[in-house]
Amino acid sequence: MTGRDWHPTPRGPARSQSEQHTSTATEGIP
Repeated sequence: MTGRDWHPTPRGPARSQSEQHTSTATEGIP
């Protein structure tokens, strides 16, 4: 599951940054 797929808002608090890292890692790793 993609981080940006489950997170409600595209841009939010510090939590958004953490999710972004997860999203990148998920995309990089199949």
